[in-house]
Amino acid sequence: MDKQSDHRIRVAKDRRERMRKKLLKAIMVSYSNKQQNIESVIGEADVSRATFYKYFTSLDEALDELGEELKDEIRNSIGSLIGNTTSALNRMTAGIQVFLLKGVMDPHWAGFVAQTSYMSRDVLLRGMIAEDLMSARQQGDIEFDDINVATTLVLGVLMQALDYLVHTGDRRRSYVEGLNVMILCALGVPKEKAVEVVHDRTIYVRGLAPDRIDWWRDPWIEQ
Repeated sequence: MDKQSDHRIRVAKDRRERMRKKLLKAIMVSYSNKQQNIESVIGEADVSRATFYKYFTSLDEALDELGEELKDEIRNSIGSLIGNTTSALNRMTAGIQVFLLKGVMDPHWAGFVAQTSYMSRDVLLRGMIAEDLMSARQQGDIEFDDINVATTLVLGVLMQALDYLVHTGDRRRSYVEGLNVMILCALGVPKEKAVEVVHDRTIYVRGLAPDRIDWWRDPWIEQ
């Protein structure tokens, strides 16, 4: 293959990938606005129905692809930021912070996640939360009787929080930190310690995220 042909192939591939991302973004925006149909998606993307079907066989297929990409993104973001932090309580608290801050920074992401069940039924995400819950209990930092109840508590609060963020536009640091504190208190962490841990993890996340998370934009830069 000559260089000119190779260049044309790369350009065509890049163009196709840009259109695919544009369509997925349009789905996220449409669903966050509770307009869950193909007409709203192609209208948001400003493309024809035929163009959409060049990339996806159905809206459900596109939804599943978007859901998988978003799950991968949040799991990778949490993983790259937290790493091998010794304290499971610190890992869990930082993970909650990242999840909530993604919702604060990207209302369309928050709206899509709140309107669908992709995150709440993500086995890997639930597994990450459950693992940290179990480790934090073993380390004596939290208390619970049933791991499924504890995992549902954390995920349920996070899903409800995203819905709140979408409908209110609340971007306050006090809301994100206060909610994080309440989750820890519900898991048996004394309030004074919960406040201390959350404050410490806020500093940790804001300090490292700019270098480790590509979607990061500090919402409290002046606070």
